[in-house]
Amino acid sequence: MAKEPQTLEELEKKKKTRVISALIMILGIGVFGSLAFSIYDMIRIAKQMSKKESTKPRIISKKEVEKGWKDITEERLSDLEDNQRKVRDILQKLQKNQEELFKKFQEIEIKLGEINSKTRSSTVQPSHIHKAQNKKLPKESLKELAPPPKTYINSHKTFEEKLQQKAPEEKKEPELIKFTPTETSQVQEQENEQKKLKLKIPVGFVRGITLTGLDAPTFQWGMQNPHPILISLEDREILANNRKLNLKACFILGSGFGEVSSERAYIRLVKISCIGKDNGLYEGKVKGWLIDDDGKVGLKGRLVTKQGAYLSKALIAGFLSGISKILQAGATTVSVSPLGTTSTISPSKATKIGIFAGTGNAMDRLARFYEKMAEQIFPVIEITPGRRVVVLLEGGDEISKGNEITLDPIGILGGLK
Repeated sequence: MAKEPQTLEELEKKKKTRVISALIMILGIGVFGSLAFSIYDMIRIAKQMSKKESTKPRIISKKEVEKGWKDITEERLSDLEDNQRKVRDILQKLQKNQEELFKKFQEIEIKLGEINSKTRSSTVQPSHIHKAQNKKLPKESLKELAPPPKTYINSHKTFEEKLQQKAPEEKKEPELIKFTPTETSQVQEQENEQKKLKLKIPVGFVRGITLTGLDAPTFQWGMQNPHPILISLEDREILANNRKLNLKACFILGSGFGEVSSERAYIRLVKISCIGKDNGLYEGKVKGWLIDDDGKVGLKGRLVTKQGAYLSKALIAGFLSGISKILQAGATTVSVSPLGTTSTISPSKATKIGIFAGTGNAMDRLARFYEKMAEQIFPVIEITPGRRVVVLLEGGDEISKGNEITLDPIGILGGLK
């Protein structure tokens, strides 16, 4: 049968159905893809959540901790016991080996003794040798009769002693040695020791503190009789080229005098004392000065003088003696004649004149006494203890090592050995 020709309406309907079916398929594919994508996201999120839960720290209880420690200690104890058993087995093996060696050693000694006895019995007696000498024997028989050569087994000593025997030492001819008394090793050693026992102090300065105070006398008394002062060094001595010498905690003894014009106490260093790490006492003379904070030589102090009081007392006593002499002269009458001057005292004024004369003489002597006291008193420069100073060392001095110091050699007090 032949197909009938389709009309336009039918063709349009077919087109519409095809378009609708295509749209439906496209929508279905999109819905299916979105669902698949959402399912994939859900699976991925679930995996991530499971990982996070697995990575979270787990809280362990005390019981679990105790069980873990018990298990660890038990394992360690078991390991230690195994090691102890192994050590015991090794010790037992060593003891067995030692016993076997000792037995073998005894057997060797017994065999050596038997060999020694056989060699002695096989030697020819001297009487046989004498008879053989009287008979004329051939050389071969004489060799047979001769004693055997000596072996190393000639004594009853033990095997260890025989092994320890030393070969005889060869005698050496004496050698001549040159001797010069000036260049012996002993003299050189003594010189080296003396050098080691000396410490040279170069030029430098170091900070210190005064441990004692000082009343430095002035005028000629201070120059003739300077007073001592003790200084403790607080740091290392600073030398040239940025070098330092360890003089920390050493003591320095100084002597000083005062000067009224500058009101300073000038202190010269006399002696230094140090104790080394080997308890050696290092003492010696040293030269130098003390410098104040202002960078000048000498320590600024307070001028103290007591001459004014005695001088004022002497002035008062002289004034009173003068008044008493005036009153004495007023109580007497003086007459002038060609023969000279004569002084007469009336009986009514005799007591007054005696009192005035006595007081005048007493005041005169008192004034002289105060004058002598004022001459003996001189001003001083007062320096207080605990003052920070700078010690300037002149250098060139050597201090030598003396006796060693011990803290308590007698058992009661410290002192020198």
